Amino acid sequence: MSGAASSYLFKNFAVVWLASAVTSSQTTLTLAAGEGAQFPQPTGGKFFIAVLEDGRTGAREVVRVTARSGDTLTLLRAQEGTTAQAFAAYSSFSARLTAGALTDLFAPKPVGLVIPFNGKVNNERVRFRLPYGTIFTAGAAGSYATASAPATAITTYSVRRQPTAGGDLTTIATAVWAVGATEGVLTLATTVEAAQGDWIDAVGPTTADLTLAVISLTLAGYRP
Repeated sequence: MSGAASSYLFKNFAVVWLASAVTSSQTTLTLAAGEGAQFPQPTGGKFFIAVLEDGRTGAREVVRVTARSGDTLTLLRAQEGTTAQAFAAYSSFSARLTAGALTDLFAPKPVGLVIPFNGKVNNERVRFRLPYGTIFTAGAAGSYATASAPATAITTYSVRRQPTAGGDLTTIATAVWAVGATEGVLTLATTVEAAQGDWIDAVGPTTADLTLAVISLTLAGYRP
């Protein structure tokens, strides 16, 4: 469905029977007087999912309802792999919780972990705890290492993790700047499943680069 979880609207027991037929190209649907009140009223980009169904023919179609004005609904037809079809009078129209909606609602939530450094400081270190469990995926897609001033020499910063239950610090990612670069290469070799409360400990080189400064490591992950 590709909808944000916060965009969905739901209402229990919202079902009506069509008073007149609906064509396969129709994008508005007018219900019998007063029946629109059974359904949510989408505004501000929100919507609800509904199903048109004719029990006599077996025809079914998932639609997205993007607006409701009284008893008139605005539809996006043929959702979730279904086909736009014609529906005869007395077919049902009901608000539903569908497979596509559940996929969106339970989709992993993206997280961007930003670690700032001043730069030009020996053994610079940033240490904090994760407020929720986070999975950092191998390959570090969507992760970045940036600086406002270029490096004089090849420079490496490391991101380490220490489980909240105790244990050793383990390097999970590195960021390397080439000579003259303001954009570093951030590498995460294996997927890391960090728990709520785990420590993230990021460190710079023992001897700081002379010019690399105002550094930011952005480590992309998601909440399961």
